[in-house]
Amino acid sequence: MSARAFVSVAELVYAEPDDLVLPQRGVAAALAVLGGIAAADAICCARLGQVSRGDDHALAVDLLASARPEGSRVKSDLLRLLGIKDKVHYQAILVSAAETEAAIRQAKRLLAAAVDAASSGPGVAR
Repeated sequence: MSARAFVSVAELVYAEPDDLVLPQRGVAAALAVLGGIAAADAICCARLGQVSRGDDHALAVDLLASARPEGSRVKSDLLRLLGIKDKVHYQAILVSAAETEAAIRQAKRLLAAAVDAASSGPGVAR
C-alpha cells in the first residue's frame, strides 16, 4: 500500500461517523503512522537511493534528515509519528482526537514532501 493510500484511508476512518469513535481514532492514527513511514521511505529513495531498515528509529530520522531538501523539513513529523507508533500499533491504549488529528497532519506533510521529491526526479540530495 502506498503512502497516499495509508493517509487517505486514515482520513476516511477518522471522518467516518460511528458509535465506535474511540477505536476509530487508534486505527486512523496507526494508518497515519504507516503512511508517514512510507512517505519518509519514498523521500529517502528519491533523494538518496536507499531507505532505512531495522528497528532503530533514530537512524531512520537521521537518514530522512539527510535527504535534502524535503527530508530536513519533515524530519520532526516523522519523529513525532514514530513517538506514537508503539502506542497505536502494539498497545491497547486509546488515542485522543488531538493525537489522531496531529498524526494525520504529520503524515500529510510527509506525503507532500514525498510528492515534491518524486516530482523533481531522481537525484542526489541537494
